[in-house]
Amino acid sequence: MKLIIPIFLLLTSSSYANEADECKIIEETADMIMQLRQGGIDLKAIDLKDQLNPLQNDILQKMIIEAEAIPIYATDLDKQNAVDVFVEDWKKFCIESGY
Repeated sequence: MKLIIPIFLLLTSSSYANEADECKIIEETADMIMQLRQGGIDLKAIDLKDQLNPLQNDILQKMIIEAEAIPIYATDLDKQNAVDVFVEDWKKFCIESGY
């Protein structure tokens, strides 16, 4: 439950944000999701359907699916690299999508 609250706060604040802020929120959410993944947390346990609008929920579910496809690395350097690449990919997606 403690892990779900920060993700919920990140995503719900996007309803009050401009486009640049929304991409920042997506970046921060991607960072948190991949850090949880690299920490061995079960991302399937994150269920915020009732608290998010359909677009936010869709983005979160896509992030989770993509994060689960990435292996959990053994070294801190590899874990951080996985986080950095994941965040950069989502940042690029956001900018290109015009969120």
